[in-house]
Amino acid sequence: MFKKILSVVNLLRDIIVSPIKVFERINKDQLSFEVYIIFLLGALVTFLRTLRLEGQSIHFFETERINKVLSFLAVPQIKWGFTYITFFLFILILYLFSKIFLKRIRPKPLFLCLMSISGVGLIMQALFFVFHYIFSQNVNFFLTYIAFAWVVILSLLAIKCSQEISIGKSLFLFVIAGLPTIFIAGLTGISPYLAWMAL
Repeated sequence: MFKKILSVVNLLRDIIVSPIKVFERINKDQLSFEVYIIFLLGALVTFLRTLRLEGQSIHFFETERINKVLSFLAVPQIKWGFTYITFFLFILILYLFSKIFLKRIRPKPLFLCLMSISGVGLIMQALFFVFHYIFSQNVNFFLTYIAFAWVVILSLLAIKCSQEISIGKSLFLFVIAGLPTIFIAGLTGISPYLAWMAL
């Protein structure tokens, strides 16, 4: 049990300091349990943060039915669920396009590599808790976009390493799968573990 906990802690460290090492270990089937734990932990912590937030009542449209639907979608817990649904949709689209454009597709490493990035979300939550007391709102806003940019870079590396393809092909696959996802759910669609930044 202690070894498993230590392995989870090591994964949290490695996804920050040496993510390629994490992706390579996933490729060799040396990491799976730890990835699921990190992902579930990230989802749980993000969900718990939604409990502190209140939903918005929207009255933008003349049709009350539309306002009710939008108000329902603005409930933090619903937004949380929606970001995770779109994340799995992103992986599904990525998988389907990979099947079309790649000679060989490795679905499990792709899935686990992208899920392992959720460790970044846990670390970011701890860091931004401190940043909140140190930096101004404008600085924190800027750092939020740095965090999302970092996740995009890690996602590209995850695709590259898991499928053993060039960074150019990784970028192509990420764009055709990521753009519709971002259009539907914003940047949190590809990184639901950072949803607390946008809720």
